[in-house]
Amino acid sequence: MDKYKKIAKILQGISDSHHQAFAETNGVDTDWAIWYAGELLKNAEVIGSRNVHPTRSKLIYALMALGNEFTSSDQKEKGSWNDFYAQNIDKYLDKKFSN
Repeated sequence: MDKYKKIAKILQGISDSHHQAFAETNGVDTDWAIWYAGELLKNAEVIGSRNVHPTRSKLIYALMALGNEFTSSDQKEKGSWNDFYAQNIDKYLDKKFSN
């Protein structure tokens, strides 16, 4: 299984766990990216690379940006959300932030 398929599978598992944890609100959680980032850090060896070491803040940024990107254009072209996130997360994790 390639890296992107692993990431998509991890994201789907996180989604399932998140929805169960927030069942009373039908999965609604305005701080969802914080939950997902924490869970993704448990799989940092899959998410990261030799040059990219994910941190919680970079993951939260990446997840929020991907969420905005995914919902702002035609979703049919992109396929499933978790495949889209998996294929595009590196471009946000690779970004250099200036102080």
